[in-house]
Amino acid sequence: MQLYDKDLLSVQEVRKLLENAKQAQQKLAATDQQTADKIVKSIAEAGVRNARRLAQMAHEDTEFGVVDDKVIKNIFASRGVYEYIKDAKMMGEIDRDPIRRVRARRRDRWFGAIHQSDLYRAL
Repeated sequence: MQLYDKDLLSVQEVRKLLENAKQAQQKLAATDQQTADKIVKSIAEAGVRNARRLAQMAHEDTEFGVVDDKVIKNIFASRGVYEYIKDAKMMGEIDRDPIRRVRARRRDRWFGAIHQSDLYRAL
């Protein structure tokens, strides 16, 4: 079989990846806080464990920077972001204001967006 249109294959691959991501998002939205906490910790630990490999990949891609410096940055970022969000409520009721009688709930999204300036403060 000869491939004539790689663009069509790429589009199909993206569609499939998006479909898989949506299914994963729906599963994560149904988890409880304890499970979400374990997942966040696991992601941070994976970032630290793979810091060197990720640094080497970034260096090969960009041909920029020093691999050892990128390792330090990756470890610092993985740990720093984790420390910043580890106690954040991500599931169910996330905030309550009894004076204004307002409750904030997280239902359809797993994480709220972290503002970029907050991320820099965490690091």
